[in-house]
Amino acid sequence: MNPIHAANSHRKLQLNIEHQSTASLQTNLRNARIHSKVQVRQIPDSIRCFGFVNPVLFVADRMIIT
Repeated sequence: MNPIHAANSHRKLQLNIEHQSTASLQTNLRNARIHSKVQVRQIPDSIRCFGFVNPVLFVADRMIIT
């Protein structure tokens, strides 16, 4: 379903929360955001220091969308 139509639909959408290992997720090769190797290595330290408060959203085939 088109996301715009889904947002305007009168049907109730079901939210599913799943805990997945990061190794099971796939990056989207069409993602415009590019991070250097240094930035990617800084992520675990940042999460340990500040905590992780933003969920990772992915579609059924484990493709990361946010």
